[in-house]
Amino acid sequence: MELRETIRLFVVDNFLFGDDRGLKWDSSFLGEAIIDSTGILELVTFLESKFAICVADNEMIPENLDSINKVAAFLERRGEEAFSSNPHSHMRDRVSEIGEPEHATNSLDQEEGF
Repeated sequence: MELRETIRLFVVDNFLFGDDRGLKWDSSFLGEAIIDSTGILELVTFLESKFAICVADNEMIPENLDSINKVAAFLERRGEEAFSSNPHSHMRDRVSEIGEPEHATNSLDQEEGF
């Protein structure tokens, strides 16, 4: 399954009760009331479990977690970082097996956090 589809499926199943109408790759989770701040913590828990990563507090920002595209880009960057520091990292393999994300096209205020 492609990386963005994996994220989309989690969001639809856990926050939209199976109704994905209107959910776009760049839909703002907070701005469109798809996920609230508590839901962001659930999303982070999912990402940490599914992709064997640890999301630091300073990484819990809209630039990383406020849309499917942004989450996918964040995971890809984390995979690249893990791969460059440890070529045997399973994170890079995990992201690669799921698929490469397309990059987000919208931006949020960089000072704003969740």
